[in-house]
Amino acid sequence: MMPYASYITDAMIRLTYRSGQTTGPELLASMVTSSWSNGGITRNNEPSYKTGGIYGTLTKDSNGYYKNMFFSITNMARLWNNSDDYENMGIKMSYAHFSYDTNTFGSANGDAARSPSMLISYSTINRDSNIENNGVYYLRNRQNGQYLDLQASSYADGTPAQTFSLVYDNSLCWEISGDSGYYMIRTALDTSRYILLDARSNCVPGAQVAVFGHSYRTNSYGYYYTHSAQLWDITPVEGGYYKISPKRNMDLSLSVAASGESATGNPRVTMETSTSNNYRQQWYLEKKCVAGTDYKIKNKANEKSPAYYTTNITVNTKGPHHYDVLAAIFGWNLQAGTNITYNSSSSNIVDVDNHDDLIWGTLGDYTAMHINNNGQADQFRIRADTAEIDYYARQCKLTADQTTMLWRHTIAHEFGHALGLKDEPTGRECLMKYHNIGSGMEYQYWTYYYPQTADIVGMHHYFST
Repeated sequence: MMPYASYITDAMIRLTYRSGQTTGPELLASMVTSSWSNGGITRNNEPSYKTGGIYGTLTKDSNGYYKNMFFSITNMARLWNNSDDYENMGIKMSYAHFSYDTNTFGSANGDAARSPSMLISYSTINRDSNIENNGVYYLRNRQNGQYLDLQASSYADGTPAQTFSLVYDNSLCWEISGDSGYYMIRTALDTSRYILLDARSNCVPGAQVAVFGHSYRTNSYGYYYTHSAQLWDITPVEGGYYKISPKRNMDLSLSVAASGESATGNPRVTMETSTSNNYRQQWYLEKKCVAGTDYKIKNKANEKSPAYYTTNITVNTKGPHHYDVLAAIFGWNLQAGTNITYNSSSSNIVDVDNHDDLIWGTLGDYTAMHINNNGQADQFRIRADTAEIDYYARQCKLTADQTTMLWRHTIAHEFGHALGLKDEPTGRECLMKYHNIGSGMEYQYWTYYYPQTADIVGMHHYFST
């Protein structure tokens, strides 16, 4: 018996002629779509069937007699196995031309060697051990760097999917849980309802994906199953990315925008024919950030040095590292959607120079220089200590390029304070996380300076409350 979680790669029906057959018919195989009883069929009560069909291919033996007729029924078998619209009610065999009705095939009641047979090749669907069951993830598209989202942050039935920049919003979070070898992908917007991505009955190239409540079906044996439109196969491709295909039609994949459409802006998410190395169809699964663990945010009142009151910030620079400041600004603007700009008249200062009054071991600091009536900063100063950073670089034997990265990381870290983030989260890697200098470091400051997922989510969390 074929496993429930499987995908048919090839299916064939084989009919075998009687010995010495010299005439060959042009037979048509059609899918039967209603029930029937063996031995009770007449022309007046034959079951319904899909119009059209599949013509058979003839083979002969070494003596020139007809031997077999094969019908390639792969698509038909996939409908039985993967779609809830059709159950295996059998196949109708009919002559395409009634003048060829002088042929004899073996039946199940005759010689076993000549009985009709179905030959199926399939692959088993295996869950990926790296995907945590009931884990909550962001799904980032490789083509545009945006995240799977729901339009208008709605979870009503029929709400279409799109991609959107990373923000603090549960519409970007998806719970992935196993179901008989496949996966269900549930929105985190409403945990009281079981809302799932749903490929629906129009699971064809270009169809937009939407969310619907959890749906079950019952087969002819009385078994209950999650509807195939809400089951997915998630398979690794490369670089930590995955392809996501609906059980209903596994020749398709979840994709950013239909073929020919732009992947920029906030494009719709559709089903498209699977192709290799197609970045539109590749998704990175990143665990949801947890407040207090992966990031920490400041209070909007009673902070010794509160964050700036907005993400629209102008800054002036001091010291010899003007372009490193601009690089750190670019990283925040690009990754997090902030609007930080350089203005030589700004009262917000980024001062990168020798600062002997900084505590030893401190690479930089952030200070709110003036606090408004709402308890937030409307003027701030960021400092980075050249002497301390140069010492750090020598201690770790950094190259010139690594030292430049360290400067930018330090400045970007201090901008995190201006944007509402606190030090020392204990979870995933991010700009705000501390490490000890030396060989025991978990991660090196000189390998990146762009804000990471936890930084971005934390910043948006701060400004959304």
